[in-house]
Amino acid sequence: MNEIKAVIFDVDGTLTDTEKYYFEAWPKALLHFGYKASSEIVLQMRSLGRPFAVERFKEWFGPDFDYFKVREYRRELVQKLVEEHGIPLKPGVHEILAWLKKQGIVTAIATANDRGRTAAYLKKIGLDGCFDMVFCADMVEFGKPAPDIYAYACRGLSLDPSLCMAVEDSPNGVKSAYAAGCRVVMVPDLTEPDEEIKPMLYACVDGLVKIKELIGEKEMSETINKDNEKLIEFWNKRLELSDEDKKELEGQAAESFEEVASLAPSEKLVLAAKSLGECKKVLDYGCGTGWAGIIAAKSGCADVTAVDVCEGPAGTARVYAKACGVDANMHISCVSTEWLESVETGMYDGFICSNVLDVIPDETADRIIKEAARVTGPGAKVIFSFNYYISPQKAKERGIELTDGRRLYEDGVLRLNSWSDREWEERVAPFFEVEKLEYFAWPGEQKESRRLFYLKKR
Repeated sequence: MNEIKAVIFDVDGTLTDTEKYYFEAWPKALLHFGYKASSEIVLQMRSLGRPFAVERFKEWFGPDFDYFKVREYRRELVQKLVEEHGIPLKPGVHEILAWLKKQGIVTAIATANDRGRTAAYLKKIGLDGCFDMVFCADMVEFGKPAPDIYAYACRGLSLDPSLCMAVEDSPNGVKSAYAAGCRVVMVPDLTEPDEEIKPMLYACVDGLVKIKELIGEKEMSETINKDNEKLIEFWNKRLELSDEDKKELEGQAAESFEEVASLAPSEKLVLAAKSLGECKKVLDYGCGTGWAGIIAAKSGCADVTAVDVCEGPAGTARVYAKACGVDANMHISCVSTEWLESVETGMYDGFICSNVLDVIPDETADRIIKEAARVTGPGAKVIFSFNYYISPQKAKERGIELTDGRRLYEDGVLRLNSWSDREWEERVAPFFEVEKLEYFAWPGEQKESRRLFYLKKR
């Protein structure tokens, strides 16, 4: 299968939940001029462009039908609905656009609307500037279902249609993209694909985020699994206590908060974990030695779950929790990489994931971010911390080799996945707003370049 280089989106019914406005407005506009239309006819109007619309309406309502006069009134009705109810986005729009950008895949629009209306819509819904190119119905001679708009888009992107995925919700849009040679994915809105449409589809999915699976996650799974296996092996060895150390710690007990706090590599991390003490139920995901969960428990949280996908760190966390006198308040486990997806929705009012997300594959990190939003309730305290950012230019100057300009490997183990502050903010944006960003340093570091994000659920 050729690699997908671009994803071209329809707008109404695909990115925005606005087809329902047209479904409501067309019958009213027709009735205003003395015509009646069945639901079946109204559904056939979706994404029907010129000159086909004029011809079809005359077939339905007679040779004297004034299409442009009725359409103009329909536009007024739709505009009133927009002003009254806004333009709701379809679920997953921000998430899929952020993911495609991260993969380096071009995004574009191919819409049955004209340039002026499209620009106004994109601005109103906050998506102006989010696409590499925008192609509108008034840029071509024939609208959907003719292939013109998609063929024009592919030429504008300088890509063969076979390298472009078209995302549509309506039969007319599907026909247009298929005739142009694109790989067509249907995300049904008002109707499911019928027997005529099904053979034209590369896939039919129930949501925009499912496009991830179609494009890249399956192709990259082998690399991701290898990275994860090596990471588990590395951290098991790195953070596992020796039998001698375990024996020594088992005979000790932390007598002060300062001793407990010394487990954390930074005072700012201590304060972050301490703030979770106000929560009723905290999850320390990717707990490592357990310092964050232990500090949260020591600061007042009576129910802390600390998990890691490596047994070595989880075992170390158990020893430290007991030495700090909070083992009764903590549930410490080694879990599978799929464990987080099994957690009950809204279960936690505190969540911390420290120095994990940027030392694992991007796809794994994005899944954790998404699930963090799901398992936390409204008003939850959510904290992510990251290592330092190093740009490809800085890395080159220092003689550091970054794979794909981001990933730093040492002895075959992924040790850093370097993303800037703004890029991390964009990656979490579908689920969280950044309330505060602080910088901290580890012992021995002169510059505070590591990042601490305090987040608020959207």
